[in-house]
Amino acid sequence: VRQYQTGATRHIAQPGRGIYHETVVISDNGASARTRVPSGPRTRTLTVQAVAGNAGNVYVGDRAVTNSSGSKVGYALRPGESLQEVPIERPHELYLATDTANDKVVIFGVV
Repeated sequence: VRQYQTGATRHIAQPGRGIYHETVVISDNGASARTRVPSGPRTRTLTVQAVAGNAGNVYVGDRAVTNSSGSKVGYALRPGESLQEVPIERPHELYLATDTANDKVVIFGVV
């Protein structure tokens, strides 16, 4: 069993049987602004869900992802939508952009 803390969230993970959970605030909304998902345990799959109360879209991609006014627009999630079971081992390889500052996503991973 591994225990660790990121921000205000405490995680308990058992490899092969646990869930990784993180809420990420995307604080800036400029065309080239992006937020990296914090490091967490290795995962088998991740689900990224835009919080239903967001004011705009969230964009998921690599380190070059942009919001709708940029040149490399990521996968768009409207408020409440999710991108499910992304096969990725390292959560911190995902980046997020938004059209509205301080929108949020919730990350769930199977570890």
